[in-house]
Amino acid sequence: MQAQAIIEKLGKLSMPVVLAGDFNAVPGSDVINNFDEYFKRSSIENGFTIPVVVPTREIDFVMYRPETTFKVIKHQVIEEKYASDHRPVYVELEY
Repeated sequence: MQAQAIIEKLGKLSMPVVLAGDFNAVPGSDVINNFDEYFKRSSIENGFTIPVVVPTREIDFVMYRPETTFKVIKHQVIEEKYASDHRPVYVELEY
């Protein structure tokens, strides 16, 4: 329901949108598939963020729209293991 509410508010705006956070869902799940219909993810292959020690899943994302407005300059999962149970994601977007 939360994902649908976000998509309803932001998914059809004409202005540029950046959406980031812990989505508690992996690529290929219904939640991420729904977001993928409206947003482009900055993800890299094996951008795993959880668990913090030897990550095996990606649930933290930076998404944007429209796809043609932004260019991903850098997407990096930081190897930091103390501040959270997730690894932080650093993304540079060019507008």
